[in-house]
Amino acid sequence: MADIVVLPLLVSVPALVLVAATIVDAVRRPDLRAGGRIGWVVVAALLPVLGTFIYLLARPMRGPASLTGRVNARTEALVGLIRQHEAGAISPAAYQDAKRRLFSPTRPG
Repeated sequence: MADIVVLPLLVSVPALVLVAATIVDAVRRPDLRAGGRIGWVVVAALLPVLGTFIYLLARPMRGPASLTGRVNARTEALVGLIRQHEAGAISPAAYQDAKRRLFSPTRPG
């Protein structure tokens, strides 16, 4: 008898959490206009599983600098520095030195 109750909970609770996360993400995205936000919320609410799946496939990938929605010069500089380091354009020592200068409390700005 307990299996009959537990199984639907094991399926429905994660699905509801995923749908809620989709709705929250759609509402908080700075790159969507009001109409797009409303549309995705309606799709996720009316077609929970399919709508969430389509939203996750259709949403554009965001770069690391825009994940917070608060892009600034320091974040952009750090992303550029990481890309240079990953590409091998700068040595690990130069990368650490540039990162230390970037986050120095005496840095203007």
